[in-house]
Amino acid sequence: MNPTPPHKKTLLIDVLLSVSLVFAASVANAEELIARGSTWLYMDDGSDLGTAWRATDYDDSDWESGPAQLGFGDGDEATTLASGHITYYFRQHFALEDTENIAGLSLSILRDDGAVVYLNGTEVFRTNMPAGTITANTTAASAVETNEFFLHEFDSSALQQGNNVVAVEVHQSSLTSSDVSFDFSLDTTDVEPGANTIVETGSTWSYLDDGSDQGTTWRETDFDDSSWESGPAELGFGEGDEATTLTSGHITYYFRHKFNIDDLDAIVGLDLRLKRDDGAVVYLNGTEIARSNLSGDVTSTTLAENASDDGKNFHRFQVTNDSAVLGENTLAVEVHQVSLTSSDLSFDLELAWIGEDESPEVVRGPYLQMGTPSSMIVRWRTDGFTDTKLSYGLAVDDLTETIENETLTTEHEVLISNLDSNTKYFYEIGNSNMTFAGNDSDHFFKTSPPKGADDPFRIWVIGDSGQCAVDNQGCMDVNAVMEEYLEWSSENRDVQADIILMLGDNAYNDGTDSEHTRGLFEPLAKVLRNHVLWPAPGNHEFGASDSPSQSGPYYEAFTLPKSAEAGGVASGTEAYYSFDYGNVHFVALDSHDTDRSAPDNPTTNICPDSGGGGAMYGWLCEDLASTTQD
Repeated sequence: MNPTPPHKKTLLIDVLLSVSLVFAASVANAEELIARGSTWLYMDDGSDLGTAWRATDYDDSDWESGPAQLGFGDGDEATTLASGHITYYFRQHFALEDTENIAGLSLSILRDDGAVVYLNGTEVFRTNMPAGTITANTTAASAVETNEFFLHEFDSSALQQGNNVVAVEVHQSSLTSSDVSFDFSLDTTDVEPGANTIVETGSTWSYLDDGSDQGTTWRETDFDDSSWESGPAELGFGEGDEATTLTSGHITYYFRHKFNIDDLDAIVGLDLRLKRDDGAVVYLNGTEIARSNLSGDVTSTTLAENASDDGKNFHRFQVTNDSAVLGENTLAVEVHQVSLTSSDLSFDLELAWIGEDESPEVVRGPYLQMGTPSSMIVRWRTDGFTDTKLSYGLAVDDLTETIENETLTTEHEVLISNLDSNTKYFYEIGNSNMTFAGNDSDHFFKTSPPKGADDPFRIWVIGDSGQCAVDNQGCMDVNAVMEEYLEWSSENRDVQADIILMLGDNAYNDGTDSEHTRGLFEPLAKVLRNHVLWPAPGNHEFGASDSPSQSGPYYEAFTLPKSAEAGGVASGTEAYYSFDYGNVHFVALDSHDTDRSAPDNPTTNICPDSGGGGAMYGWLCEDLASTTQD
């Protein structure tokens, strides 16, 4: 790459197509007992080990060992296991000198297809496995193709002073399964699971399972559900683990539960764990607070997006307390099937309150969004709710301006205004009590040049970079790509890109929150803290996000101009937008989840006066017609 600036009115575009495999676990105030990628003892010979192998004092000295990920068939294994068996056994030892201060434990597990986890011989978690006794011949409940880590929190009662053993059995859905995958982590927590629980799993819910259309009034607090039936969770049918069996053959099932809050001042957020098969929307006092595997406007005939979930796992959401009230509150949940002939349905829910975190840590960011000649947005995420503070200035140790927000949140977003164009500023982030990061040479941002300025600038373009968050075959590690970029920048008089464009498929497979973290924000952290990122979505973003409603991890992660904040014409949506940088006008389109209809005869009249085509097409015509930028 030539460090010499390009000729006036041309662009030097440094294109690096990259993908990455990055995994990390973050638990608030946690001590890591077992890390992902650790070395495990394993048995992969197809033998039936009964139950003795789960115990702490079992002799595993003749087992083989190797680092995770362990498995076969996907090409991303650090240790390859023998195929052709139903059950695979894993053991991991760790020592503890003191267990008295450990209130709870948090595990994450990658499993294909199903698994049961034991701590010192006691079962603490099972996922995608049938209820009842598990033997060496028990097959997983369903075949899955997932690279998602499943999270579970539980109490520490099974821990013991001295030697401890985690034993995991991973089961295939059949003897001819083409792949198996296993990785695992275990962390301590300083909060006992259930200590802040408002609604427990297994609670009694009012329900309606007659296939009727309840419209929207059923979500409200004052709705009369006295004629509904009631029963304890798990509610559902078809899997044999239900406490309350519902009637099959409908698309939508309705559930309601009332609970009381005596002290609203102590609550700054809510921790929601939802078990649903196939999709669900959760309302608190009539306001939607979470949805899973459903998109768009939801009615009684709306089908879930897919049937990939097996109804054995809890999906976790952290939400604000905005919809909670002092006294009686009402949770309302609608669970939707993927089809009228779906063979099973599952529903259970847990709700806990969250207090202010006294020692929060940054788990995403900081990263830069929506830069203009006079403004910048700095974002970061903390692992607990806390207030927000950002300081900035023209030099390190001279951060003369401070912006504070007393609202407690985990998603921190600070708009800095009234800046000078084409100017470098340094910054630090924190809260009212402590500094998290910054006030050094790595934490800075540079505002855009004035609109129309024809100074040369550089763009770093990254396409399909989320792939290696899943599969490291045939692709470059995005960490290595970033390091090469930084090395090039250093070798060329610290020249760097002025903006970064991401072309989509930034987080495989389904664009979940955790996939965005490990496939984008963690591996690119060194550049995102001082380069403005402008993303566009690809098809993989929409496994978990939805453009019509602008909801899901993609839309939660980015702040993009929908009201022409950075130039161009207002699109009214973050799904597609435009912005100006210097003398160039950029347009980002949604190629997958937004209506892409063109007018009837676009070849003869590309932008007809009478309109026609979808909203994105009409906006694009107006936006391009309104600019004189290159």
